[in-house]
Amino acid sequence: MSLTLIRNGTVVDPSKSIMERMDVLIDGKNIQDVASHISSINASSIVDAQGLFVIPGLVDLHTHISSSICPYLGLEPDKFCLIRGTTTAVDAGSTGELTFEAFKRFVMSVSHTSTFAFLNSESLGMIEYPPEVSKQKWADLLTADNETYYQNFTNLGNIKRVIEANKGKIVGLKWAHHGRNSLKSTSDMGKKLGIRTMFENHHMPWGLRHLRGGDIITHLYHNFYNKLEERVDGILDEDGEIAEEFYKAKKAGVVFDVGHGGGSFSWEVAEKAFENDLLPDTISTDLWLNNVNGPVYDLLTTMDKFMLLGMSLEDTVKATTVKPASAIDSNAGTLNPGRLADIILVRNSECQNLLIDSYGKIRRASRKLNLIKVFKDGKIFK
Repeated sequence: MSLTLIRNGTVVDPSKSIMERMDVLIDGKNIQDVASHISSINASSIVDAQGLFVIPGLVDLHTHISSSICPYLGLEPDKFCLIRGTTTAVDAGSTGELTFEAFKRFVMSVSHTSTFAFLNSESLGMIEYPPEVSKQKWADLLTADNETYYQNFTNLGNIKRVIEANKGKIVGLKWAHHGRNSLKSTSDMGKKLGIRTMFENHHMPWGLRHLRGGDIITHLYHNFYNKLEERVDGILDEDGEIAEEFYKAKKAGVVFDVGHGGGSFSWEVAEKAFENDLLPDTISTDLWLNNVNGPVYDLLTTMDKFMLLGMSLEDTVKATTVKPASAIDSNAGTLNPGRLADIILVRNSECQNLLIDSYGKIRRASRKLNLIKVFKDGKIFK
């Protein structure tokens, strides 16, 4: 078995509260040791990480990687996640019980990236998304007449069957985009099935009453106009202050996720939240075809934004490794010996870094996280 030694780097592993110069030894696909000094005498190859941070492979809790199954939405995970530092990608409801098998066969089983999925509570998933591009008129029925026809697009029995057949790959249910009735219906399904649910941050704070500890709320810092509610909803109340219900939900164990996206991250909302101590538990991208070339790009760029907001490097890494892994009961996001050698090498460079939110607003940073190398299962991908 070949041994690879990464030496002289600063290991950042929040799962063990480590941020110091250490060596990492990779034995084939797995991490063998992490220590202050590891002899290179038996190493087949040596990677000098002087001046670099050695970080667990990133875990993105909210992506859309249903390439070809959702043709206007899904990305190829290896091409747009893995080589950009995300070694574990979680699809957030692109597929439903009717389309998940295709996702498993044609994406999950052929990707080097570790992949998981939230199953959409709608049987078809998001194959029509975005409707203005796909031109699917039937999608209007999902919200028509106060969601009168919504139950025609979901099947609890089939959802249960697909989840039970795919334990370890399906990590929860997903509710997205629609009205209050479907939000409550998805919440009821999650409770009946005993499974966590990811909810988008709409119809709030009303929707929070349907979330339990362990559920996830994504798109935390959006400034989105909800056409169904005829108002901007989310974490801010009518006076522009943080709604008190969000603090109660966080205390109750609801996971707060960023889900940046092309329309769901506002500098002004995030700055207001940070001023009032409403920080995210997990940082994710909501990466899909329409935002991969900006304003999202990748998870490292999203991390840059939260470091500019005031999070430390260690806390930012925590929110993109061990915390999202824990949210889906995965053992990823750590450099513990025996775990898969999913590792990235990153340089925190001084440079002018223009960071754009989902609404075109710009903030200027003086540093940028630059990806140098990606190890997946011990193999170098970049």
